[in-house]
This record gives sequence, structure tokens and C-alpha cells, in this order.
Amino acid sequence: MVEKQEIRKRIIEQKKKMSFEEIQNKSDQIMKKLICIQEYKDANCIYSYINFNQEVVTTKILIHAFENGKRIAVPKTDNKKMSFFYINDFRELSPGYMGILEPITNNIAMENDALMLMPGLAFDLKKNRIGYGKGYYDRYINTHKTGIKIALAYDFQVVEKIKSGRFDNKSDMLLTEKRLIV
Repeated sequence: MVEKQEIRKRIIEQKKKMSFEEIQNKSDQIMKKLICIQEYKDANCIYSYINFNQEVVTTKILIHAFENGKRIAVPKTDNKKMSFFYINDFRELSPGYMGILEPITNNIAMENDALMLMPGLAFDLKKNRIGYGKGYYDRYINTHKTGIKIALAYDFQVVEKIKSGRFDNKSDMLLTEKRLIV
């Protein structure tokens, strides 16, 4: 089995080769599929990452959610802890850890059934996830009740098998531009 570090390195290299147009095109395809999923339609609150570097772009997803009356909460990190805070628009974001946009509000989100959109570097067909190595999402999920978790990824980020540890958390669904894995 390929080790996590090797998978991380390979996926990061592939992501860096993506053009702006390719990122936008694939992200648009993912967004169009996401808004048709019943779990998204039924969600009153969305916990979403704010994309960084070559991640699946979440901007249009969040605009759609705002326009459809959904509450939005995005993460902010502090030391090794991540929390989600409600935002009402993108003006409530400012560069934080590693330059990633974070909420400047202090209205902490404590939803038990929010739909969570998860980033990651690699996923397997059983929805195991390799993150960026800091464990923010795993620690958050291990200490907070969440609703459905949907990982957003480009299809090339899906690998055959990922070895997961006891603190690693799977997504409930994995959505790429080509498929939905449930």
C-alpha cells in the first residue's frame, strides 16, 4: 500500500499542474452536482471550507447557499484548534493562518446537523481521507457532533486505498466532477 506522504506528494504535484480554467471548470461541475443532492437541498446550515491554492472552489457554492437562505459557517484555526463561525457575506473574511481566508466574526456555529463540506488531498473509494497533515478536521469531528459530511475533490484525488488511523474520519459522501461516491 502506498504511504500517506507519497500520496500527498503525488496529489500536490498534480494539483499544481492545474490551470486556473481547469480548476474553475471542474469546480463548476462539482457545484452543479452538489446543489442537486438531496442532503444539500435539505440543509439549513452549511459548514464549508474556504478554498485555498488548488482546492475545489467553494465561492459559487456559498453564493448559491446564501441566495437560498442557508446559514453559512466557515472555519478559523487557533493553535491546533478549528472552530466554525457564521458569516453573512464574504466581506466578513480576512486572511488568517497561511493566508487562508477566515471569519472575522465571533459568532460561533454550534449546529448538530449542518452539512459539512470537507477539503482534503486524497480520498479512497471507501471515503477515507488524507488531509493536509495538521488534523484540524479530524479533531473537530472527533469533538463535535456534525451532520452529513461531503468531501469535494477532483477525480484524480481519488486513489484505490488509503490506510486510515483510529482518529481519521471518513466523509459520508465524496463528490468529484465525474462521480458521487456514497
